[in-house]
Amino acid sequence: MVLMVTADHGPAVSGAHNTIVAARAGKDLVSSLVSGLLTIGPRFGGALDDAARMMSGAVDKGMDPLTFTKEMRKENKLIMGIGHRIKSLDNPDMRVVIIKDFAQKHFPSNACLDFALGVEQITTSKRANLILNVDGCIAVCFVDLMRTCGAFTREEADEVRPCLEPSLRCRAGLLRCRAELLRILWAVARDSPLSTPTRTQLIENGCLNGLFVLGRSIGFIGHYLDQKRLKQPLYRHPWDDISYITGEM
Repeated sequence: MVLMVTADHGPAVSGAHNTIVAARAGKDLVSSLVSGLLTIGPRFGGALDDAARMMSGAVDKGMDPLTFTKEMRKENKLIMGIGHRIKSLDNPDMRVVIIKDFAQKHFPSNACLDFALGVEQITTSKRANLILNVDGCIAVCFVDLMRTCGAFTREEADEVRPCLEPSLRCRAGLLRCRAELLRILWAVARDSPLSTPTRTQLIENGCLNGLFVLGRSIGFIGHYLDQKRLKQPLYRHPWDDISYITGEM
């Protein structure tokens, strides 16, 4: 489900745009895909690990959503997993709705999800687009899943938090861990434990961000193939969008 809902969100986002531009410049599939993947970070698709750390950490400390929100504001920190440029209370993100409804119906516990939804109630009272976004929803639901599915001990599940900030090391790790990520998803589906080295490697390499990377790669490849199929020419950005000189020239 996560791979399906993260596969694509249109050509306007940074990653898809880069992939399309590279494809129309005559680059090959891998180069175009990588140009899109390199835009994934804290502002686009790369907030899952930090959202999981923030939300689960607050839950474990016994904090309520209001106290947590005030503390983040006092420390002048962004709440990762909250906010969307386009989606809002009046224009909800159906990807979030699908994941949230599934988790509430099927997961044994929704402690982190419930906390995140409590935070959303507070943030959206300030601005309607400060919703729980798809990164945040996947992150908290995955923490709930890892803690309660039976495939991990609590200590193993909590190893999700060492990958704190995006870095070149973490990004490189994301690209290396796709095959291992499929192994963890398969183990969860079968309710069978993985070896400790496999679990530790996955978490330290950015397991949760890897979910987005893996899913969105499908969409980027689709955009690349579309450009090739349609034989699109070299992309040139609209002049009126970049010109800062007014008047006749």
